[in-house]
Amino acid sequence: MSKYSKGFKIKLVNEYLDGTTGGRDLIAEKYGIPSSTVRNWIEMYENHGFEGFNKKLNKIEYSGEFKLSVIKYRQIHECSYREAAEKFDLPSGSLICNWNRIYQKEGFSGLNKQSGRQRKNMTDKRKKEG
Repeated sequence: MSKYSKGFKIKLVNEYLDGTTGGRDLIAEKYGIPSSTVRNWIEMYENHGFEGFNKKLNKIEYSGEFKLSVIKYRQIHECSYREAAEKFDLPSGSLICNWNRIYQKEGFSGLNKQSGRQRKNMTDKRKKEG
């Protein structure tokens, strides 16, 4: 479950867009959240509209080949993570930053690993209890 609701994110982006609050740093201070979080939500809106706050957009699994192509594109074109994310219609630049870190540490095989927490095998648990 997300720490902040979709409605809350939209509310803050709308405050930023109407321009009366004084910018993202003041919005972040007003609600007691990091300025970088507000910036990420604004970038998400700019790249994907309010649809960007739907969970499905953030749960896409990307192939190792795709991740490597994004990393290589960024290196060749000497662009920022954010610019590369916009080019490839990705939710944020931090995603590419993570892929790059994994690639440098583990190579291509690290990019092919499934991300996230592994599901527990319920049959093993039942065998132990029974």
